[in-house]
Amino acid sequence: MKHRLGRSLALAVLLPALVNAQAPPPRPFKVVRLDPALDAIISTDAKIEILGEHFGLTEGPVWIQDPAGGYLLFSDCAANVIYKWMAGKPLSVYLEKSGYTGTDTLNVGQQTVSGRLAILLIGSNGLALDPQGRLIITQMADRTVTRLEKDGTRTLLADRYEGKRLSGPNDVVVKSDGGVLYRQRERIARRRDGTVARAAVQRSLPGEGRLDHAAR
Repeated sequence: MKHRLGRSLALAVLLPALVNAQAPPPRPFKVVRLDPALDAIISTDAKIEILGEHFGLTEGPVWIQDPAGGYLLFSDCAANVIYKWMAGKPLSVYLEKSGYTGTDTLNVGQQTVSGRLAILLIGSNGLALDPQGRLIITQMADRTVTRLEKDGTRTLLADRYEGKRLSGPNDVVVKSDGGVLYRQRERIARRRDGTVARAAVQRSLPGEGRLDHAAR
């Protein structure tokens, strides 16, 4: 009994020390101004804060303005979701299966390394808003560019160019005329279904249902 009591007391003393020893060091983030013009965009007293941690790989942040004050959306390419952050509220999932809507993950997506951990990227990547406030999503593993409608359905904007499958749409921006420009990388699909369109910046023209090459 005495031995058990002694071990319990030793653990009670050691555990706080171990917890404190493993606590992460403070991270002194700060804004480094290389040009005074930045002050016109970011307040001089702005401070960097952590909105969330322990994601697989985050991409595509886009701010959604609304009467409640607005919220931030961003992709987690490994988790295959789009997260929603709103001030004063817990982080939540905004959209499931944001980049891959299938079930077989064996031959899709892109592998990469985060630290020492090998991860599979199957989620959405770039996000943007069109002039009507609808969310444009590059779905890497589905190899498509889609638009999220107000009722939650998705409209396909692009999946091929000149009959060839897209390999993996990545970054995306939307022009004021509604044109959707996105970049696709040539080596992102783990399984190739026939020929694949070359890496390029392409443009989806609103209402015309066709793609143009904007740059290579």
